[in-house]
Amino acid sequence: MAIAIICAKCGQALQVEEDDSRQEIECLWCGARCPVPARAKLEQKPVPAVPMNLEINPKTQPPAPPAEEPPPGGKWYEQAPYAFKDNLPPPAPPAAEPEPPAFVPRKPTVSFSDDDDGQPYPVDGRDRPCPGCGRFIPVEAVVCTSCGFDQKKGAKVAKTFEPIHRTWEAGWTFERRRKVFFIGQAITLSLGIIGSISLGEYFLFFLPWFLFTLLTVYLLGTWDRIDLTRNKKGRVVLKQTWRFFFMPQPTKTIPLGDYEGLSSGKWRDPDFWDWGIALFGLLMGIGPGVLWWYFFIHKEMFYVALTKDHGHPELFLYRGWKEDYMREIADTVRAVAFPSLF
Repeated sequence: MAIAIICAKCGQALQVEEDDSRQEIECLWCGARCPVPARAKLEQKPVPAVPMNLEINPKTQPPAPPAEEPPPGGKWYEQAPYAFKDNLPPPAPPAAEPEPPAFVPRKPTVSFSDDDDGQPYPVDGRDRPCPGCGRFIPVEAVVCTSCGFDQKKGAKVAKTFEPIHRTWEAGWTFERRRKVFFIGQAITLSLGIIGSISLGEYFLFFLPWFLFTLLTVYLLGTWDRIDLTRNKKGRVVLKQTWRFFFMPQPTKTIPLGDYEGLSSGKWRDPDFWDWGIALFGLLMGIGPGVLWWYFFIHKEMFYVALTKDHGHPELFLYRGWKEDYMREIADTVRAVAFPSLF
């Protein structure tokens, strides 16, 4: 039979088998060492048999011990002895997990609202990859809209473009500039000749006329022209031609592949040469200097430029005072030379 032991530290009831030879055991709850009391085997004395036919004299029998009163609850409860972990029953096997339900794909729904509902875009399963570029196109499509591959012919269809030829000149046209120059020369020569005859000094006429002619030739005779062409095969050529003092310079073909895109807007950034020309005009008189300051330094200009380095203007195609002219050049060049930006 088991021997009951009470832990002296935590008061927990313990037990040890009678045939266990240990002198002390460790409490399973607080870890204190508890001594095992001396074992004493109880000798069982035989109980004499009482004849069944003899009557028991109540006077000769010892009185019965008084019955113990029940606890306040009305019942006795016996605490089951604590068992060691080694004597615990084996754990029950885990219950088998239920099999997950079979996956049923959700039927895609098409929504025509602009709000994003967080769901993936529905695919109706009727698209197939294009043999030419690999992009998915509808099954009933004959020609791929991306690369122009014809499903029936098994080859790409030669795409034709509308030929374009546009020319833009910065500011006035060549005829108008030349007309204004000759008008200015006629006025200057007439006033100079009259002044020279009246004063009798011809040198005083020559120097102002020379400076005025030099300034007007530079202002009126220096501008650029942009030529944009596209043939039926889609080849785009952008050319720029400068004129200095009314003399045309060699035409320069602009390599569009070297630029990222196109930018346009307002521009006002006078440099050293702008202020230098304004001061030079003031030396000749107040009129030329004030006009240069008003148009090229004070007044806002519009520009169109090819860009590099994430939108930085690199090559100017137009700088002038006409906003509608700026928008026309920017929209046309962007649509023809950089269609991917749309």
